[in-house]
Amino acid sequence: MNDPNKFDIIIPVFQEDESIKITVKNIINKVTKNIRILICYDYDEDPTLKILKDNFPNNKKIYFIKNKSQGFNSAIITGIENSSADAVLIYMADDHENFNIIDKIFEKY
Repeated sequence: MNDPNKFDIIIPVFQEDESIKITVKNIINKVTKNIRILICYDYDEDPTLKILKDNFPNNKKIYFIKNKSQGFNSAIITGIENSSADAVLIYMADDHENFNIIDKIFEKY
């Protein structure tokens, strides 16, 4: 990785509701660092994917990564294995508060 400000935010998802839009919107609008958001999902029909694709069409920061197995832990491992960044942050799909500290977390890294 050549860009020292680039890092990946891994969000494991499983049948999230519409509130996932708030999480992703907050990250995209408030984080100033060069990030990628890795949405790690278990199965292709997960409604979370449609919600995100409908609300963030062709967003260059969002990447969809299919879990190599199933479950939360495997989703995180799959996200890490698919990351090209020097640093990753695991972020919960329903966390609508901590987006404000993501830049600080990376600076401390």
